[in-house]
Amino acid sequence: SRKIVAACLGKLMLIDHESLLPKLLEYRSSASPFARSTVVTAIKYTVKEEPQPIDPMLRQYIGQFLSLLEDEDLNVRRMALVTLNSTAHNKPALIRDHMEEILPNLYKETTIKLKREVEMGPFKYPVDDALDNRKAAFECMYTVLQNCMDRVNIFQFLDHIEIGLKDVPDIKMLTYLMVLRLIHINLTL
Repeated sequence: SRKIVAACLGKLMLIDHESLLPKLLEYRSSASPFARSTVVTAIKYTVKEEPQPIDPMLRQYIGQFLSLLEDEDLNVRRMALVTLNSTAHNKPALIRDHMEEILPNLYKETTIKLKREVEMGPFKYPVDDALDNRKAAFECMYTVLQNCMDRVNIFQFLDHIEIGLKDVPDIKMLTYLMVLRLIHINLTL
């Protein structure tokens, strides 16, 4: 599957990043959404907590990979969100300088709803195709709150927490956790 290919590419980049990273940058613009999602997922597997020789190159190019948050394909954006979350968790220093470009795209994912009805026999069930992306976006927001708080405009952040409080129960739980985290941060100040 593509995730296995992405994991292998990510591990190979740790070995030979000087020749592989430029090739992945080329595939970032591929016409195939499968190639784009594989590329951004490979970056997730390249980012490790421990210092790596690839870190200076990643710091330089991570913004280009995370620009896939603006991709027209829903799955590519979800993989970019997963990569952003992993990077913010494992090595927030790589994305700190790119937060001004990243946050608007992250916030945009919190509001997208693609609802449709699916017929199953005599019944119709509502389906939201963007739900997984919204969950991933709110998970990213929680991680950013923990590790990159100094780069966040708190008022914009709170606007999107308010949106999350009106969403489905899974997203509400994430936003409750963020509210608790904000209260804890405020009490320690």
